Amino acid sequence: MHGIAFLQDLAVVMIVAGLVTVVCHHFKQPVVLGYILAGVIIGPHTPPFPFIKNQETIQTLAELGVILLMFSLGLEFSLRKLKRIGSTAFLAAFLEILLMVWLGYEVGCLFRWSVMDSIFLGAMLSISSTTIIVKALAEVFQGHTFLSLRLGENVRASSTVGCTISTGACSWSR
Repeated sequence: MHGIAFLQDLAVVMIVAGLVTVVCHHFKQPVVLGYILAGVIIGPHTPPFPFIKNQETIQTLAELGVILLMFSLGLEFSLRKLKRIGSTAFLAAFLEILLMVWLGYEVGCLFRWSVMDSIFLGAMLSISSTTIIVKALAEVFQGHTFLSLRLGENVRASSTVGCTISTGACSWSR
């Protein structure tokens, strides 16, 4: 019986993700935004009733999805491009990480969290924001002019470097 519930939950996830993908394409929005919206729709806090029967299974699938997303970023990462772009990517990544960690730290302090919990929140924000930027830019710069491709390469490289650094910082702060 557990297998049937899993397949039903997986079907709900795939159907909702497919529908929001179509809607995002129709309104010319990044698909990543649609996937976030799908998570909100399917999530346990969306009334009037839960769409998912086994929350633990979906949590495991969500973690697997994050792993696959990071893996796909690694597949797109090119050391030659990074070498060519060089210090620009590292500077942009450093500034983005610094900004997001600071923002997360400030939000954590507003909630009266400990220093380490606030830094951890900042690191998590840094990872998620960078990952979303990379995937959204992959869609935006697809099939555009040379100038936008160069700008897209710079931003994607710095975001990928930032995501890598943020992941290391997040594991360190735990």
